[in-house]
Amino acid sequence: MLQENEKVIKLMSGRDIRDKYLMLVTKKGLVKKTESNAFLNIRQSGIRAIILNDNDELVFCMLTSGNNSVMIATKLGMAIRFYENEV
Repeated sequence: MLQENEKVIKLMSGRDIRDKYLMLVTKKGLVKKTESNAFLNIRQSGIRAIILNDNDELVFCMLTSGNNSVMIATKLGMAIRFYENEV
């Protein structure tokens, strides 16, 4: 069950996530990459994919192969590009 200040960012099918990675990005720039297999057997109470710092929120979530180039940009036009295997 979602807490009062939580919201769903993305829904994914279990068969779509096998042997991939889940890339998470927060508003304050925290990037986390987790093997998607960690989310195949979720308890009824759920699973916490990321622990957020105060005043931060998850803004992006995507399945990746683990070998992609990632670019993150701000609304002010600043950007960073890096390879996933560096995360």
